[in-house]
Amino acid sequence: MNKTKFLIIVFALAVNSFLFGQVSNYSFQPKFHQVRQAGFPDINSLETYTYYEYDSAVYYKMDTTSQTWQPDKTTKYTYNATGHIISSTVVSAVGVNISKNSLTYNTNGKVLTGLGQKWKGTTYVNSYLQTFTYNAKGSQTNYMFQTWNGTGWDNSYQYAYTYDTNEKLIKSEEQNGSGTNWTNNTQINYTYNAKGKETTSLTKNWDGTAWKDYYRTTSTYDTNGNKTHYLGQTLVSTSWINTYQNFFTYNANNMVVTDTGQFYKSSARSNYYVYSYTYNSNGKRTKLLGLNWFNNAFAKLFTYTDTYDANGNIATSINLSWNHQGNRVAGGDSCNYFYSVVTDINSSYKTYAKITMYPNPATNNITININGNLGNKNALSIYDVMGRLVLTKSIISNNEVINIEGLSSGIYTAIIKNNNTETYQRIVVSR
Repeated sequence: MNKTKFLIIVFALAVNSFLFGQVSNYSFQPKFHQVRQAGFPDINSLETYTYYEYDSAVYYKMDTTSQTWQPDKTTKYTYNATGHIISSTVVSAVGVNISKNSLTYNTNGKVLTGLGQKWKGTTYVNSYLQTFTYNAKGSQTNYMFQTWNGTGWDNSYQYAYTYDTNEKLIKSEEQNGSGTNWTNNTQINYTYNAKGKETTSLTKNWDGTAWKDYYRTTSTYDTNGNKTHYLGQTLVSTSWINTYQNFFTYNANNMVVTDTGQFYKSSARSNYYVYSYTYNSNGKRTKLLGLNWFNNAFAKLFTYTDTYDANGNIATSINLSWNHQGNRVAGGDSCNYFYSVVTDINSSYKTYAKITMYPNPATNNITININGNLGNKNALSIYDVMGRLVLTKSIISNNEVINIEGLSSGIYTAIIKNNNTETYQRIVVSR
């Protein structure tokens, strides 16, 4: 197989803030950048397909004095024989090592460990260790994050996951670590309808001796399986009090068009935000407009604008955020994407699925829609801005709802594997 890699060059439009006021000195930090492979172009009768690999990402930051872009750092990637990333190394603009992330895998291609290291003088020193475990069906059962204390690993936090016979997540438990000890923190229990859609989640907090109910959500769906309403409630004394809710609308292709969020103050509802999605004729998202409720009116909060090349691959992405009044650009970033084609012939896969993920930004759940051949090797991996793998989940249906309540607000990179394809998408978690 002839593998040709591609170079990603990142240009930022502003560096004063990320979306939602997150401040940074440069436009993006993720080791696994937001490049998204948008399908497989020009599949022909010989079953020839193309795909892409990371080679490196070059980052720039703005010199606010001269108003010019200056090189910041470069992230370089290496692969094993099966095409999995095994390391990403960050080097400064002048060639000084900064950090390194290394991954190991099991025979099924699932990540087993993620080792983060920082450059110190003449060598790399340990920083953090991630450990993943799975059941016989490939679903993740445990995620553990530890930090280096100079001589050994201290526990930081871990998640344990329990599934039903259909591999649907029914319980997740979080524990906080201290040294070699673990203490219970939160537990979330899930229920589903007959079509496998999540209908409720119940969050419990540990009070030192037992789990106590704290928060619950309820989701409803239309006849096509699209989520139309999401309600969050908090337990106050013995009563469940409405906290916030979301309403969703869809187009004829079952792709989300609007996501309207509202929160409750006492018993009254108040607008919070509206996200509006626009797509091209091929079902690719071209624009996401976010409006924020401010002074009794909706004001522009952010826009994501994407363009695509003739093969359906994303070509440019321009993301801007506004202040709360919606009258001034407060930050943003822009990316241009460059591809080289890797060609192979494989008779195992004759059809390729179109994959979409929504809503984005997301609050507590994301839906992954696979419009095409589901196959038997489907998985979601989510990485944080430091390149750490924070969530993996097997995908067992064409319209899978994934709970992300365990993720903090911020920017993440999601990688969806479907058969031999990978789709990359940046997602924003906002609460």
